Amino acid sequence: MSRWLARYELVRTAAFWFALAVLALVGAFAFASYYSKPTPGGIAAVVALIAVAAAGLAYAWRAGVGGPAD
Repeated sequence: MSRWLARYELVRTAAFWFALAVLALVGAFAFASYYSKPTPGGIAAVVALIAVAAAGLAYAWRAGVGGPAD
């Protein structure tokens, strides 16, 4: 198992799965917003979530992370 884990860049893999979870949350919010009226606070929360997730992805894919591709 350690050889299998050594092949993956753990920071980037974690960032990918985090982004997938965020997309699922935003999709659920969009689905719920279609059937009910969202509040301005709810919309602001989704925008903040997307901004934080984007910053995390940009941080994970920066140069010098230390993975095999660097």
